[in-house]
Amino acid sequence: MHYRTSILFALIILMLILVPITSAETADYSFIGGPPVASAQTGEYSFIGGPPGNLGATPAPVLAADTASSQAEPSPSPSIKPSPVPTKSPLPATTKSPAPTRAPITAEAAAAPVPTEAPAMQANAKVLDADGTLLLNDDPERYFVQVDETNQVVTVFERDAHGRHTIVARQMICSTGKRSTPSPNGTYKMGDERIRFGFFVKHNCYGQYWSQITRNIYFHSVLYSERNTGSLIKSSFDDLGKAVSHGCVRLMPQDAKWIYQNIPEGTKVDFTHKIKKDAALTKSLKPDKYVD
Repeated sequence: MHYRTSILFALIILMLILVPITSAETADYSFIGGPPVASAQTGEYSFIGGPPGNLGATPAPVLAADTASSQAEPSPSPSIKPSPVPTKSPLPATTKSPAPTRAPITAEAAAAPVPTEAPAMQANAKVLDADGTLLLNDDPERYFVQVDETNQVVTVFERDAHGRHTIVARQMICSTGKRSTPSPNGTYKMGDERIRFGFFVKHNCYGQYWSQITRNIYFHSVLYSERNTGSLIKSSFDDLGKAVSHGCVRLMPQDAKWIYQNIPEGTKVDFTHKIKKDAALTKSLKPDKYVD
């Protein structure tokens, strides 16, 4: 009796285990996670834990797309691209300019005299007239002036390194006084009077750049009938190189201006007849035409 009870109890337990599982022959569904529960509204069953599965069926393969959608792949970290190193532009090759070639010196250029520099202008240079003409030299010892009445030539000597007036600075054609109105003889010191364009009352004519030698004797230009350079008295130009003046020393305008600016008060002027006749010198200094 006790043996039968044990067998019965074992059968009950076995039935309890086997009742929910569908036999492979009947192909009934088993309910994973529990039996179906009927909906109160529709009467349909919902499957707790998921839909029924066919125990005998092969499980569906999992697609890569499904796994990709269900599992988010981590975004790859952006790779930092290195900044490009700028390449230096090559420097253009410098071409040396050819050295300038000197033009050959012609015989005429070689023979031309080298111009001397004008004396440096002083900041406080004396203004000689209303035209603004400046005194270029205020040293009375710098020059010595010789009036050669034999050849009608004025020679200006400049002082050398030893203090002697041996350097010829300028020579100019002139006209000194005629016999009835001679120029003075001897040595004088220049006076202080300067007249830019003066009038000779006694002779009713004009002259440029008057520089006083002594009393009423002056260095000045050739003569004009009016106070302008267009009114030249031609005979006064033609007579340069001859003793025809009223005692003054007539010069070409540019020579009279040079005396006016460079031979100051106190400079020595010597009138002489002692120099030998030199017709070639006189002719070489006589201009072919008048130049103001």
